[in-house]
Amino acid sequence: MWGWRLGLCVCGFLVALSAHADGPRNAKELAFLAQVQKGYADHNVTLTPALEEQALQSFRKAEGTAIQIQAMAAVEGRVAPVENPAAANDDSDRPGAVASRADLTRMVRDRESTMVATTFERRQDGFVADGHLVVDATGRISTFGGDAATGDVTYFVDQGQGHYLVRFANIHSGLSPVTIGYLVANDGYRFTSIDGEQIAGEQIIPAGNGVVVARQGTLFSDTFGKGIDTQSLPAGYLLAPLQHGDVAGTGYVLLRRAITESERTDAIQGLSQLFKSVTGHSDDKDYALFNVHTGNTVYLNRSESTDRVGQGSDCHAKNRLVSICRGWESYDALFEPSGLINPGHYYWGVQWLATAQGPTAVVVENGAREVNVIRLDTGTRVNAFKRALGITSFTVQPTSDGSLSVTGNWMFRAHVVSDVRTLFKVPPTSG
Repeated sequence: MWGWRLGLCVCGFLVALSAHADGPRNAKELAFLAQVQKGYADHNVTLTPALEEQALQSFRKAEGTAIQIQAMAAVEGRVAPVENPAAANDDSDRPGAVASRADLTRMVRDRESTMVATTFERRQDGFVADGHLVVDATGRISTFGGDAATGDVTYFVDQGQGHYLVRFANIHSGLSPVTIGYLVANDGYRFTSIDGEQIAGEQIIPAGNGVVVARQGTLFSDTFGKGIDTQSLPAGYLLAPLQHGDVAGTGYVLLRRAITESERTDAIQGLSQLFKSVTGHSDDKDYALFNVHTGNTVYLNRSESTDRVGQGSDCHAKNRLVSICRGWESYDALFEPSGLINPGHYYWGVQWLATAQGPTAVVVENGAREVNVIRLDTGTRVNAFKRALGITSFTVQPTSDGSLSVTGNWMFRAHVVSDVRTLFKVPPTSG
């Protein structure tokens, strides 16, 4: 069972710690150190006392994390603790389970018993659900994924040094959040649920009642207590790091085209692409919405070039109003340097929710000239707003009868489509 831990030590994963281990070493620690010594010897590397101390500290931290997960699961989910979780699967590389699949299913189902439509908003620490700030006492919430139809939410709690708790809650339930598993970030991600199931990959996002992991062209969707769906991604596309949609309720995630290094460094091509996007003469497919259960793909006419913001570098004030800069830097950002949102970023420009008519997306396309509504399962799309000079932003709200209202903003005015179903009464186009 020490295979993955030993490999991390041998490959240099050890974290330099100033503290020294105190107290006697137990049999498990001695066995671990014996394997570390053998691993170093096999690679003709000398294991110094300092490195041995670091290995022991890393081992104890990993053991402590497993015990912490077990204790939290036992208290929050009322699961009987395992006496020695780290030794529960001695013949396996995965950490020992602290709950059965049935326990995990029950913990999730108990909280899902209250299902109410919910609005989620991103914050730097935590998130806002129906106007109320949600934070976690165990640490900073680094990211979250909420189900707008039910109030289910999964979020990652930063524990430091690449370790995260994976927590699940229903915003409207009287039960407190429960720890579903933990995540380790080290040259990729490894998610381990409390029933011992593991998924490893290069990208991971939380969904309302699960996690989605991408690895080398394959997507794994793990719904807590129900198992994993596996799909092949379209060639050249990756999981987008930020998701402003209802992944659990719709089954769709946002993908982003893998931009080559030559594209990123080609200034002329970049300016040309940005010009086409801003003026509405592009036919980009840098983004797509992808169904994690069926593989259905809906490509969006959006360019990744609008995700970036820019600011001058090496700037010196010429006078009170003018500065001269020797360089210019651009980078992907949700917000402008001023603190205002970057309206061109995909996070603000692509939203999707479950409706009575099926999964539905609202997307800024063709530069910033159009806001379109798309029925994702059929690919049918209609136009909500069109403006040659661009649309500043939009918001989406579920209606009480299962539809959506969309508000477009430009020229300091709000323009409202109170029910998107009215847009589909005209002959639609597919794309």
